[in-house]
Amino acid sequence: IAYRQTSFQAATNQVNAETARVQKATETLAAANKTLGEKQEAAKKAAEAKLAAEKALADQNVEIKAATEAFDTADKAAKLADSAAKEAKDKTGQNKELTDKLVAEAAAKGKLADFAKAALDKINAESKDKLKLATDKVTATVKPLADAEAEMKTAGLTKANTETELQLANQALAKAKDGVVAAQAASQEAEAYRKQVETDLLAARKAATEAEQP
Repeated sequence: IAYRQTSFQAATNQVNAETARVQKATETLAAANKTLGEKQEAAKKAAEAKLAAEKALADQNVEIKAATEAFDTADKAAKLADSAAKEAKDKTGQNKELTDKLVAEAAAKGKLADFAKAALDKINAESKDKLKLATDKVTATVKPLADAEAEMKTAGLTKANTETELQLANQALAKAKDGVVAAQAASQEAEAYRKQVETDLLAARKAATEAEQP
């Protein structure tokens, strides 16, 4: 009987220990979820910062490309017009009115090309520092993003491990509760057996006493 009672107490202690384990795992999981959420938000912001920096750099390059293409087109048109005007001048018997028109067109397109070149030079001059700044900003976002993603991954692993621990703790608690039920049943069975033995012993003593009487 004492053994059964000791077993019951041990099973009860095990339930208490596993209950505390489940509570601790539950609290740890809540903290892990909070941390993971914070790391995910930090990674999101780092990614957005990198995208914004890359867009600023791309926009700067687009502006330079547009100015370059505008100059190339104007320059090509000016050279073609100039070539046509020279050809008309050199050609014997060419209509003077047509020649003058071609010369005027060549001069106008030459001015357009000069304007386009001036605009391109201005953009290139202004963009030199802007490009460097934009490039530096992109570079500066690389490490923070990598760090944020690494921390997010670590937080995710911590959460997964904590979920596993909580699952194991719940399983252990269920098993411990089954152990309490079994120990309690065994204790009750032992107690019932003890009472039966005492009853049988009293009956035997009574019968023996009665048998001794004349």
